[in-house]
Amino acid sequence: MNIGEMKSTFEKLIAKKDTRGELEFVRELKKNHSHEMISFHYSLLNNRGDIRFYNSIRAGFEEHGEKGADFLVEQLKTEKNESLMADAIMILGLMRKSEVLTYCYEFQKHNNRDLRYKSIIVLGWVGDSNDLVLLEKTLYEESDTELRGYAATAMGQIWFRKSDTKNEILRIFGDALNNIKDREVKLYILSCCQDLMDLKLGIKETRNGMKFSGKYEKIEKKAQLKIEETIKL
Repeated sequence: MNIGEMKSTFEKLIAKKDTRGELEFVRELKKNHSHEMISFHYSLLNNRGDIRFYNSIRAGFEEHGEKGADFLVEQLKTEKNESLMADAIMILGLMRKSEVLTYCYEFQKHNNRDLRYKSIIVLGWVGDSNDLVLLEKTLYEESDTELRGYAATAMGQIWFRKSDTKNEILRIFGDALNNIKDREVKLYILSCCQDLMDLKLGIKETRNGMKFSGKYEKIEKKAQLKIEETIKL
């Protein structure tokens, strides 16, 4: 299908729900890697009325490969729509494109929470030891408690991908457990320790945040001892 036919099909799908038609549309959308089609695909991310259809369209963008990634990097230089900026960050992160790191740094202090959130998460997917200073700063200084917790999660992702960062991340976690007062933030740190150090701390992530069983003080002490023991090895 050409662009005109794709636009017509999209308008029909928006007007009347058709799950099979949506799947076929996205399949067709991600086959054509011309600049015109990539630009059209990107423009469709503005339509968020049907969240499943939107998610399918966004996920399909990765299929454009290097041409799609180059388009998003260029778009981020001038894009003003914050929702599209956040989508571009997320897609580039999922594609593991290091070019996104510049924007992750830039958006750490942005007023838009979703931009800050996606920048933190993508640092975990793409970053390395050079990005730990920024994530540690976010862990302490971010105004949103949940995002401070996600900074710990991002460091856990870096540790998982790059095992040579383990001791530095454990140092950061140990210091944070000693100095941060907010228990919710500390539970994110402890959750990372639980997952990456094979510790049984009884912490679970739920839709309503981190939950734990048992006495919190014992959980934190157990993690601290394991951190100290591991760093000394």
